[in-house]
Amino acid sequence: AHPFLSLPSPHLPNTTFTTSATNKQNPNNRPNCEQMADKKCKRFLVAIDPSEPAGWAFNYATSIMDKHVDELHLLTVNDEAVGAMDPMGMGMDTIRDDEQNKLRELLRGYCEKGKGLGITTHINLSLGSGTHIGKVVCKYVTEHQIDVLAIGRRANIGTLGRFFLGSNSRYCVEEAECTVVVVKSTFGPEVEHEATKEDVVAAEEKERQWRIREYELREMKGKGEDKLGEEG
Repeated sequence: AHPFLSLPSPHLPNTTFTTSATNKQNPNNRPNCEQMADKKCKRFLVAIDPSEPAGWAFNYATSIMDKHVDELHLLTVNDEAVGAMDPMGMGMDTIRDDEQNKLRELLRGYCEKGKGLGITTHINLSLGSGTHIGKVVCKYVTEHQIDVLAIGRRANIGTLGRFFLGSNSRYCVEEAECTVVVVKSTFGPEVEHEATKEDVVAAEEKERQWRIREYELREMKGKGEDKLGEEG
């Protein structure tokens, strides 16, 4: 199971943007899709991380949605595949808490941007966790009946964010039960991001390892099929 934590709104006092399909509390009466059944309301999900492509995806989604009718969901994922100890000797609990705090602030920052763009409908801020980010995103899509998923990725092999490794974006394109838009170049206003050179190197190495593993699995599958053919 992949938990989705709801986060308090940074701009509506005493409000929590819920992510639960069974909990539709909305004390400030910001309309959501259930309350706008008479209108053609769509749910847009943007996969968020600290990279520049995440900003492109956010800009794209907010440019095509109806800011007074459609519902915006912002999801980021705490990758549980991180090692248990960092080079500075910090324990996993310390790393996890620090990472979650950064991701919460990231989501709240994007929520502020949404408000600044004039979004008046219910905004959902969600922090997920899991070892396969693509699966977490697709699970959220299904559970929240998302209509459009926007993810960002650089056009070349080099990547910046954990969401936008080829393995994750490709998985979402193939498995998500909704329309998926991959934004592969600058879209909208200039995006401020926190990705460093070290982040880029780490992301590219993770992508390289995934591609090697995928190739090995294809080779093993091919050899197995050849063997069955010989026996037949």
